[in-house]
Amino acid sequence: MLKENCTYMMHNFKVVKNDGQCRVYVHQYKLVFTGVTIVRQTDLGDAPLRMHNFIQFNDIISGDFQHGLSVG
Repeated sequence: MLKENCTYMMHNFKVVKNDGQCRVYVHQYKLVFTGVTIVRQTDLGDAPLRMHNFIQFNDIISGDFQHGLSVG
């Protein structure tokens, strides 16, 4: 069970468009867990999350970003 206000490290999942008939939230994309998805709760310590300029999900899906570039 995922807990609100906790941080998780995830591996082996898919990001897909959230355009099905049965949508439980309004975000454009959703995470799909596979049979080999791993989720672990983690502590980021003092990581300043609001200081980063993360790539938008639609840019990741379309491949419109520079690989290996750390922004911010």
